[in-house]
Amino acid sequence: MSGTATMRSLDSKNFLFEFRSNNSVKRREEATSSMIRHRWDPPNEGDYKANCDSVFDSLDSRIGVGIAIRDSRGNVLASCSQVFEATFRIKIAKLMAILKCLQFGYDCGLTLRLLNLMKPLW
Repeated sequence: MSGTATMRSLDSKNFLFEFRSNNSVKRREEATSSMIRHRWDPPNEGDYKANCDSVFDSLDSRIGVGIAIRDSRGNVLASCSQVFEATFRIKIAKLMAILKCLQFGYDCGLTLRLLNLMKPLW
């Protein structure tokens, strides 16, 4: 095996190990137990609604942002998620989720009439 192939193999094994250790049954149970169920209310006919939220991983100092844009029938027109390093508080992360959501809607050419942050800031 060539040096490049060996390095790729090691990178793949390291990635798999990291994935498995970060997605253990215990960690999934912790995440599931802290989830809050929300009922989705559609926007008016012809309008678009964006739902967004953020999470803070204090162990790795990372913020995750998730966005979904739907029409009045509930069809997902666009969605995205982004993870980035951060050292700020969750309230700032929630505000960043709103900003990213507005930017994403604009980039998709969709005029958002409603924006719903999954968990309120205060």
